[in-house]
Amino acid sequence: MKCNNCGSEWKTDASRSASITVCPFCQEKIVAGKSSDWQFFDNTKELLAYIATEYGNDALFGKKHFSDHISPLMSQGQKNLIKQAFDCGAVKILQNNMNSNQQRKKTAIKQAVGKLTEIHFTRNASEKVIWEFTNAIGWGIPEPQEPIKMGKNHISDRCTVFCVYILLAGGFVLMLVSFTAYIIEFGVFQKKYGLEGSESPNDTAKILSMTLDTTSALIAKPTASTVLVNGKNVAFDAYNINSNNYFKLRDLAFILSGTEKQFEIGWDGANNAIVLTRGKPYTKVGGEMTGKGIGNKTPAPTNSKIYLDGKEVSFTAYSIEGNNYFKLRDIGQSFNFVVDWDDAMNSIIIDTSE
Repeated sequence: MKCNNCGSEWKTDASRSASITVCPFCQEKIVAGKSSDWQFFDNTKELLAYIATEYGNDALFGKKHFSDHISPLMSQGQKNLIKQAFDCGAVKILQNNMNSNQQRKKTAIKQAVGKLTEIHFTRNASEKVIWEFTNAIGWGIPEPQEPIKMGKNHISDRCTVFCVYILLAGGFVLMLVSFTAYIIEFGVFQKKYGLEGSESPNDTAKILSMTLDTTSALIAKPTASTVLVNGKNVAFDAYNINSNNYFKLRDLAFILSGTEKQFEIGWDGANNAIVLTRGKPYTKVGGEMTGKGIGNKTPAPTNSKIYLDGKEVSFTAYSIEGNNYFKLRDIGQSFNFVVDWDDAMNSIIIDTSE
């Protein structure tokens, strides 16, 4: 079909052409009809696929075309759902990766789902909406599985969850009883830690603190995975702590300096604070990129405050031999670069091109 007003053309299905009364690009009236003549779709998947087929991807990715010209094809619920996908930038991410390879498309889908999840939806709902867009444009990504819903036939599952809670509560009570027994046997602790003759509450607290520190010590193991930054293999001084990768903050700033995701690191001694500033090139202080860590280390939680662009923020960070190591995914989210995992290559992927 072709619009005589703006000259735009699009594919059309003869069985549905009577439903098209205005041009989706300039809103020029084409066929006389009433709003009741418009055909609503049973679900958003069919709607998006229809728009991509009838009007092409220009209309599918154009928020204005949805809101002003194609809205008669949608119910109010569909309008709200699609509007939020546009507003949060999720649709734009998909549009920017139309010609990317399959790996980059999968990464783009993860980013789009994350954007949509942040503003309103649950992750399952976000995955479904983004998949419906990728289905319409023919990316060939498998549809996400629907979560199993609890119903009348799942009473046993609920009982299982209840029993787990009971066991956890019982474990907590057992722990309190154990600590009480430890305090009662105070003389044993005194002998063990060389505190004979001390009976003050402070000494008791010291003993308990020593016991807790011994049983909950963290171990930082050198990260064995390859790290690819924009496709290039880079040897980082990084550690794995509790199944998460922690990178030396100054190494990340050094490598990202000169890219769109660069950031500066400063120190505010008066406030015992690390100061991070987006968009500024990193100033070297020496000791950056000294290679991979060797051997297991004992990390300690970083007790410094952290400011990002003047606002105090909270990061999971550890100090290892005088250097601060931050969780890589936290930094990627804060400075808007991609952190991904390639299981086949056992590689951590950092991409600053988005």
